[in-house]
Amino acid sequence: GQYLPSFKAGSHQSLHLTSLSVSDPIHSFEKMISGLLLGTIVQNILLKLKEKGVIFSEIKQHQLDHHGLFETKYLSVIESDTDDLLNVKSILEKFDLSSGIEDRRLVQKVCEAVTQRAARLCAAGLATVLEKMREAQQQDHMMTIGVEGSLYRLHPQ
Repeated sequence: GQYLPSFKAGSHQSLHLTSLSVSDPIHSFEKMISGLLLGTIVQNILLKLKEKGVIFSEIKQHQLDHHGLFETKYLSVIESDTDDLLNVKSILEKFDLSSGIEDRRLVQKVCEAVTQRAARLCAAGLATVLEKMREAQQQDHMMTIGVEGSLYRLHPQ
C-alpha cells in the first residue's frame, strides 16, 4: 500500500498562535475540532448562557471569564459522569462555581454537544479529503486512517 503523511489542516504552532480567540476566523475549522480548544469552546458557550441568565444564577460573571478555565480533559469526565453528576460538581467547585443539579445537567449537555460536533466535523473533513484523493487517483481502493490523541483515547464515546 501507499503511505500518506499525516493530514493536518493546521499545525500545532498555528493553532497555538491563533488560540487566544476562538472566534478568530483563521484556522476556524481546526479550532472547532482541536482537542486543545474544545474546553475553551465549552467555556465560551457557558459564558454566553450565563450572560443570558440560563445557567449559574448564583455566581458572578467574572468567575467564567478566566481564559483556559475549562480544560478539554474535563469534558470526558463530565460526559461520563453518573446521574448524580458529582464529578461535574467537583470540577465546577475547583473553579469556585457553585451549581445546582440543573446547572450540572446543562454543563454536561454542552460538553456532549461540543464533542459530538467536533467528531462530526472531523469525520466530514476526512471524508472530503479521502473523496478528493480518490477522484484525483481515479481509484476505488480502500484507505486506512490512523487516529491518535488523548481525546480519542479517553473520551467515553
